[in-house]
Amino acid sequence: MIKVTPFQTLLMVCMMPLLNACTTTLPDVAERRDPVERSSRTVIKPVVKPRPDVRRNSPAITQPYRPARNQPHRPQSRPRPTGMVRPADRAESGVNPYDRIPQSGRGVSERNNPSASSVGTSSAVKALLLRAKVDIVAARYADGASRLERAIRIEPKNADVWHQLARINYKQGKYTSSITMAQKSNRYTAVDSALEKANWLLIKQASKAAGDIKTLKKAIQYERFHP
Repeated sequence: MIKVTPFQTLLMVCMMPLLNACTTTLPDVAERRDPVERSSRTVIKPVVKPRPDVRRNSPAITQPYRPARNQPHRPQSRPRPTGMVRPADRAESGVNPYDRIPQSGRGVSERNNPSASSVGTSSAVKALLLRAKVDIVAARYADGASRLERAIRIEPKNADVWHQLARINYKQGKYTSSITMAQKSNRYTAVDSALEKANWLLIKQASKAAGDIKTLKKAIQYERFHP
């Protein structure tokens, strides 16, 4: 058994008010640790800021509705050809091979003009002339005449084409036309050439068959001075 001295009793009496004051002002230790423990248990999540919506902030771009108009159809223009025209692509002229030669001016100017008697033959005329000669040999006179007439429209100053057309007309019995074609051939051929002599021989035969005495005398006279 513990003995309490009077001094200890007095000390305890003096300490009682102080202990009561401490118990009323200081909180409990358990209560002070509770918020810390609760704060340590909670997980802090990062705050993510939402991205601004561009579509909501930007004004909407709208266009008014326009109905389609019925436009008239415009035909496309064809491109125009440029550059030089090749001899094979020459346009056909309106020359009639069966026109008679006028009595005045018998083609002297054409013979004196070198360009009139030496016309370059295009590839198209060469092809037509070659096929026409084959038609003459095969007695296809209508086909040959059609080809030569087309060649004449391309090159109206080609003496060889006129001569072959005169031959076909003579084979068909068209003696007057044959004389006319041979005379036109002489207008574009050289003087005293083999082609000129062949034309006068054909004129002589056709005029004799047609009974053209005047033209026959001219052909005989030519043979006399150009043996």
